[in-house]
Amino acid sequence: MKKIFIFLLATVFVFGIAAVSAQDLGGSGLTNVAGKAGINQAPLESKIGSMIASILGMLGTIFLVLTIYAGVLWMTASGDEGKIEKAKEIITAAVIGLAIVLSAYTITYFVGSKLGSASNKQTCSCFTNNEIGLNECVEAGGSTGNASLAGCDPSTEFACCVND
Repeated sequence: MKKIFIFLLATVFVFGIAAVSAQDLGGSGLTNVAGKAGINQAPLESKIGSMIASILGMLGTIFLVLTIYAGVLWMTASGDEGKIEKAKEIITAAVIGLAIVLSAYTITYFVGSKLGSASNKQTCSCFTNNEIGLNECVEAGGSTGNASLAGCDPSTEFACCVND
């Protein structure tokens, strides 16, 4: 059983961590190459959240396999009390492990949603149509916001907002 667990753990670490991300330290070289290659540039916290969700998903799969193994062991026990007890212990451990994984996933989802909503802030600037047009704002990756909430004069200015 320990050999199977070590094999599964090694497989997760070798094949489970497939994405390696490079951090852009101020230069635009990586951004340009990524844009030309069509690579999605998600924020770091989003990538970490995806990795945690993937690991928790793999752990859930391991517990499913353990439950199936214990069920097969129980069905083929042929009345042998030792095998039946071993199967019961494996099922109990798998159910406890699954409860822990589900709890960890719930906590991760809750914290991630709260952190994600905190990082979705916008910075808005006021412009007149002489300085920049609405189309230029959208083409630059911005969106038009509520001028009065951004502190602009709604009669002569509009708000161009970008996500932080």
